[in-house]
Amino acid sequence: MIRLAPLALLLACNGGTIETTDTGEGVDSGETGETGETGPPPCERFEIIGELHVPAAAVTPSSAVTVDIVAIDLSVEDIGTGAVRGAFDVGVISAGDQQAYSLCIDETPVEADLYAPDDTNPTFMAATYVLRAFEDDGEGSATAWVGASFPQIVVYAAGAPPQDWLDIGVTEGWNLLEFDFVNESFTGEALANGGSVDMDAQLLFTPKEGLRASVIPDLSAASAPTAGAYNITSLIDNTVPPPAEATLGGTAVSLATSNANIQLDAFPVPPGDHVHAFTDLPYVAGGFYQVLLWDDTNGTGTYEQGEPPLASSFSATPGRGMAYLEARDWRASIYTLQGIAMGWNLIEGEAFLDWSTGVVLDNTAGR
Repeated sequence: MIRLAPLALLLACNGGTIETTDTGEGVDSGETGETGETGPPPCERFEIIGELHVPAAAVTPSSAVTVDIVAIDLSVEDIGTGAVRGAFDVGVISAGDQQAYSLCIDETPVEADLYAPDDTNPTFMAATYVLRAFEDDGEGSATAWVGASFPQIVVYAAGAPPQDWLDIGVTEGWNLLEFDFVNESFTGEALANGGSVDMDAQLLFTPKEGLRASVIPDLSAASAPTAGAYNITSLIDNTVPPPAEATLGGTAVSLATSNANIQLDAFPVPPGDHVHAFTDLPYVAGGFYQVLLWDDTNGTGTYEQGEPPLASSFSATPGRGMAYLEARDWRASIYTLQGIAMGWNLIEGEAFLDWSTGVVLDNTAGR
């Protein structure tokens, strides 16, 4: 059967860095998308078309975006990334866009892309590919990740596939497979010349509405109660230096009673000194936060030493925090299959929760 373990073992992946689109055999250059002055030349080989779907509220890169197709290896745990086989410049994208692209690749893969992806059928050879979208530095390297076609994978079957591959819809030649993360299985269909493989821009930051919070303590004695996200990454990992300013999104709170509900202002993209590499999630960087409620006696909207803390999301039942994540590799798309967003996430222990669940703010030590 097709090896599924590399796709399921999210926390067992090896470390990853931002992939680049270094030139490999079969790469087309000089194509421009809808925003360019000219369109791509007619494809006389094998063409894959598609659309890049950008969420309506997404924060998009300021520079042009490239879509490419790159060889991958499903037989290793970190889903090895090989050479680029085609690229297309879609130009500058905007929130809500549906940008068309066209990738022109060789009709049959180069020998270097072929491998045995099925350890029970070692004589069967195939080539596997994924489409990626990224902000291009002008030289084909990624400065920020936009999206990937995963869980869809383009597969070329060199020769007649084994029966278990036939059973999931794979035929000799080009195919499109989709991975079902829940059931750890693939479904497939033949991919014709000129066939479509669309892609979501799931690796962009998309702002979320302000977090809901239930405040337990009575705040009537506080002069200026304020709530915000407070960076605690350096408390979790002492190798990470604390940021210059740890507080984000201070929201003034006006409550005269205990057990009241509030909604915080939406959290912004954190500054660069909040964002660090993760060991357990090697394809993202980010930071950890608690929701802190304090008496803003200095009137700055940020928590400063000496100001009285009133409650926090960690001093409550259940204790919850937040994780902000940024993609550092196209393989961060694997995490999105588990409902982990690029941007703000609500966490309880090691579980990622629906953002609308909200938090409780309490001060058990002070009651």
